[in-house]
Amino acid sequence: MLRFVIRRLLSAIPMIIAVMTACFFIIRMAPGSPFDRDSVELSAEVKANLRAQYGFDKPLYEQYLIFMKNGLQGEFGESYSYRGQSVSEIIREALPVSATIGFLSLTVSLLIGVTLGAICAVRQNSIIDYFTVGFAALGRSIPPMVLAPILVEFLAVRLGWLPAAGWGNGAWNYLIGPVLCLALYDITTIARLSRGSLLEILRSKHLITARAKGLPETSVIIIHALREAMLPVVTYLGPAAAGILVGTVVIEQVFNIPGLGRYWVSAAVNRDYTLLLGILTLNAVLLTIMNTLSDIAVGLLDPRIRMR
Repeated sequence: MLRFVIRRLLSAIPMIIAVMTACFFIIRMAPGSPFDRDSVELSAEVKANLRAQYGFDKPLYEQYLIFMKNGLQGEFGESYSYRGQSVSEIIREALPVSATIGFLSLTVSLLIGVTLGAICAVRQNSIIDYFTVGFAALGRSIPPMVLAPILVEFLAVRLGWLPAAGWGNGAWNYLIGPVLCLALYDITTIARLSRGSLLEILRSKHLITARAKGLPETSVIIIHALREAMLPVVTYLGPAAAGILVGTVVIEQVFNIPGLGRYWVSAAVNRDYTLLLGILTLNAVLLTIMNTLSDIAVGLLDPRIRMR
């Protein structure tokens, strides 16, 4: 297992370099520059000074080499939009906010999704099963960008149960709205995965043998069947955990949360190359780490799986 982890981490380095390279050249191919503003027209002399200050007067290949050298060390320079702040400082400040929302939404998704999937598998073709399958289809058809304004309208504006926006230093009532919006899609996906996997495992021969030996049905499901049924769920959680960062882009805009999603949108709108490249690189690193942890968890859940 240790050799597998080391190989995965080493193989991730070329992928991260490829992602950084592609993002660098794609962003630079976009029209405009960080110094173009609709509200303020800068003189040619000021623009030339700014380009020299931030290294835009150098050849493109030289800019790329400087970016890769600093980026692989975790340094992306100063943000063009937030003067006086480095990209590393912005990420350190905003990442805990997005990570809090992402961790809570994944935890809620896992607990509710696995529970619903297990109940539906045990009580197949019951009213609960039909209701959950219908709920899963509905949840997958409503994206967070649509659900978020609906929750704000009903739970905050009309009923007054929750605050309409803000962070509130992470207070629980400020977290309910964004966590629910992000968790709904994953709840439906996890419920379907765990239901389908558990249905197949419950009919397997070794569980029939366990029942024949007199094991209680609860022990058969929780100890034996549910552990195997978690394999596709754990596989899904890897990219889902990294994908939370992308999902928070819209959610943080709607709920006015000072996380990475808001900075991501601001960097794209203002052509803040350094900030945008820093967040994209972070997303690639998180995706690699989460996929590796997911593969390790699958190997621990099922010793029959050998990482070769």
